[in-house]
Amino acid sequence: TMLNNAWWETTINNDVSAKAPNGHYYYRLEAVRPAEGKGWQAFKVRATGYVMTGQKEEWSVGMVGALASINDIKIVYPEFSGTQLGSTMTYNGDWQAYFYIPSNVQRLEIWDGDFDRGTSAILDTDDPNTEGKPDWAAISAVNERAGGAGIPNDDNPLPAFRVSPSVTYEVLDPLGQPIYVNNDPSGTEEWERYIISAESGENPDYPTGNALKAGMYTIHITGLDLGNTVWLAVNYPICDPNGGCPPPPWSEALCPRTIGYWKNNVKKIYIDNKTKGVQETKDSLDTGLRYVSLTSKLYRSGLDVNNPSAIDSPTPLTPEEASAILQKANGNSMLDRALQQNLATWMNLATGKIGANAQIEITGITGGDFSGTMMEALRWAEDVILDPAKRSDPVLLERAKDIADMINNNALTTDATENNDSGACNTDKSAPKDKQPPSHDKLPKGPRPNADPVTPAPEPVCKAGNTYSVENTTNNPFYSVKFNFTSGTEVKGGGYDTFEYTLPADVVQAMTSMRVEVKAATDSRTYDLVCDFANPLGCGGEPASDELYAVSFNGATDNGDGTYTLTFTVYVKGSHGLSHVSFGLPEGQTAGGLNGNYTSEACTP
Repeated sequence: TMLNNAWWETTINNDVSAKAPNGHYYYRLEAVRPAEGKGWQAFKVRATGYVMTGQKEEWSVGMVGALASINDIKIVYPEFSGTQLGSTMTYNGDWQAYFYIPSNVQRLEIWDGDFDRGTSAILDTDDPNTEGKPDWAAISAVNERAGGAGIPNDDNPLPAFRVSPSVTYEVLDPLGQPIYVNNDPSGTEEWERYIISAESGENPDYPTGNALKAGMYTIHITGLDLGNTVWLAVNYPICDPNGGCPPPPWSEALCPRTIGYWKNNVKKIYIDNKTKGVQETKDSLDTGLRYVSLTSKLYRSGLDVNNPSAIDSPTPLTPEEASAILQKANGNSMLDRALQQNLATWMNLATGKIGANAQIEITGITGGDFSGTMMEALRWAEDVILDPAKRSDPVLLERAKDIADMINNNALTTDATENNDSGACNTDKSAPKDKQPPSHDKLPKGPRPNADPVTPAPEPVCKAGNTYSVENTTNNPFYSVKFNFTSGTEVKGGGYDTFEYTLPADVVQAMTSMRVEVKAATDSRTYDLVCDFANPLGCGGEPASDELYAVSFNGATDNGDGTYTLTFTVYVKGSHGLSHVSFGLPEGQTAGGLNGNYTSEACTP
């Protein structure tokens, strides 16, 4: 349905599974054409959100001034008569690409590809600090060399396509000042690298001496012939300065999850087909494995865990393959452990738990310390695992395992113990993980015993039949959903009852506190629960010895349809039965999954 020479538009509603820890929503737009055949298509993309592309490790961005049809000629040469082009040309060979650099950046790396630099008089030369080609280059790319004249050569011999002088580009700082001019960009079919750096120990094209200024940078291309498709890749996303450039994806996130988190979620969701007691969704795992396969030639379907080698086809690992790696189904060799930990690290990156540019400083591991970005750590480990000579070195292989292990445990300056979840981030805002209440099915069946030994009380009796009328919503005592006891077994004397309802996932993720009122007879108490209400672990607990009531948030269950089910337990220690309980709602929200009445499973001592 997409049109030639016209805009095609669509609207997509935000999906909670696309929300990153920094509050932004991230989507990937893919344009796909059949692999067979030759040629190119040129099109533009615009959106009401941020648009970015071209980050070096993943994608490059291509540009071309099209002159492929009579209609193109009429636009570029408005005086075209059918036989003569005329003297007016609307295309001037000028292009700009923009990218944002945050503070304290020491190194900028730019790759330009297939600029076709080189005429019969001025030939393309060998770039002194580029060797071979980048590992992400297309198969058709050749190793960098003195390419001679371009194909077709720059300053095209056909007048209709020629824009003089020869193609060059410059890099402008946020103040618009040129800091580097490249008068000899890439020749035909090759990539050339240009480095602007304050770092010592390398041979940059432009040594700055100081960190680069933070702000919006410009690559300004001049003299680009019509019909010459050229490519740029930068180690920061190329984006739109008018629409706004976002921070690098998930750059504010620094909360990786442990190997235990990933092997349990992958097994429960993919293998056991469970939707409760999990922290990821099938969609999030599918997307994560897909992003991993697009970036890593190691973790792709068909991986031989006994003899890993690079796989060209970016087909994601199957659920069974991913689970087997994370569970170490093949054994417990150092290679098995390195594959396990590094897959978990890739999944932390691909699902937004940590950013590609996050700085990693790891000390105290086998083989020596590591300093670099998250992506550099992954690439180093990938290189070890894929190289038979390197992975046969037990020191290198253990270092590849240890780096991933420590990243996954968010323990970047001390040794971490494999499969130790204690180092992981705690996203709960109310209490440490080891202080959280148990899951609902493991909640205690009565009040806590006194400090002095007592004869154990009989197990409470839990049965269905308590009926509550539901006010959804009410402003009494505050804006809330209210459950009014109407019939059944009174909840009192150490008994408790459980209440459930649903809310949209994005609403739940934004909630940090909730007012709850509990009333028995004429006595009412109001509580302020402070929680991460998207947390499956919940918060709160049973009443202390001097309290009549308590409210426990048992946790959130992701229903996989854009909603969460919230579960609460209300304890009543006094002699009067529960009259009602009101759960505060965000303004304008109603509780889902309820009708006029609610039937619970009440427990009495």
